[in-house]
Amino acid sequence: MASDTITLGVQAGDQESDNVMSPLYMPLRRVLARVCRGPYSKDIIEFAFILRIDGKIWYFKFEGCEKLRMNRSEKYVTIDIGVPEKLWRTFDKTAMANYLVDNIADGLRQMVALICKKKLDIDEEKLYRDFSDASNEYLSSMEAIQNSQ
Repeated sequence: MASDTITLGVQAGDQESDNVMSPLYMPLRRVLARVCRGPYSKDIIEFAFILRIDGKIWYFKFEGCEKLRMNRSEKYVTIDIGVPEKLWRTFDKTAMANYLVDNIADGLRQMVALICKKKLDIDEEKLYRDFSDASNEYLSSMEAIQNSQ
């Protein structure tokens, strides 16, 4: 079985933060796996995002994209996305969905810049096109859910 090209891992700070955020990140994870099929590079086979969601047990103390890393031997690039407690407690579902998509888009730009800086192979156009399709589908579904409530 082939692994996903764009992955979305999660470290939630407590059960409450995961309960609030999982209805947002699970559909995003599924649409990214289905739409962003790659390959986008012979040198990088996984674009890994890790959501670090603040809670009562673990508190990561950052917002947005941080800690861009590449592992050339394992052929992946990764970045963390901080989700402060104040956001997941106050944003509605549509705003939080947009936050996730905007930060993944920012992270992808940082990843592509690093790949290019290292002079590695990357099909930016296909990657961005597929991500755009995935994010549009995801945001439309989240908006429909928000409007039905």
